Amino acid sequence: MSGSINSLYGAVGGNSYATWAINCRLAAYSTPFTLEMYVYPININSGSLFNVGADDGGSGVGRMQFGIDNVTGKLYYNYAGYPNVLMTSASVVLNKWNYLTWVSNGTTMTAYLNGVAGTPFTISSTSTSQYSVGGDDGGIWFPVGSNDVPSGATCIEADITNVRYTNGTALYNSNFYPPLSPLTALSNTQFLLLSNTSPTYLFNSASNNIQYTNQTNLNFSSLSPFNAASLMWVGI
Repeated sequence: MSGSINSLYGAVGGNSYATWAINCRLAAYSTPFTLEMYVYPININSGSLFNVGADDGGSGVGRMQFGIDNVTGKLYYNYAGYPNVLMTSASVVLNKWNYLTWVSNGTTMTAYLNGVAGTPFTISSTSTSQYSVGGDDGGIWFPVGSNDVPSGATCIEADITNVRYTNGTALYNSNFYPPLSPLTALSNTQFLLLSNTSPTYLFNSASNNIQYTNQTNLNFSSLSPFNAASLMWVGI
């Protein structure tokens, strides 16, 4: 597939989400992983951007949740319904492209906003997922723009593109420059959403070729981080 020049869009209140039934089980709570994406936030509601793991009957058991805090605009991490852990000192900027990254390496998770590291968080067996895909919501899902789907998740109004989740690899260990070209499927990539074209904006470009099982009210958008003057570069 060609490089991504587009994104997907979900609006607050639109009950917009998609699900991919990918087994994202971690070998142990200390298994490294990396989640990264370009996000163009328009309105922050309650901030959930990306969920991975099981959600057992809506209880949140085994679910890792990553997003933007609606009060502070900082990146957060949440596991299984525990209180959000705010992980960056800087906040996202509305109506700009922001590069969001969470990296878990050993027992330390670090969030990067536009390539700048926040405060590391020490993870444990009670603060990350060791669960296989299961429950009522599957493995990976975007509850973008939804007030209550799935299982009570609340979200932002935003364009999103170049979402990559690698299970088994910590890709960054210091400040970095956000990419100026589309992401590729590296080793251990479980999920890669490039939103290349209108027919393929929900296509998972990871080598496992697992595609979405359902989607509701997500839309193709021509907004792109790679041909816009609105890229954010902060603090490097």
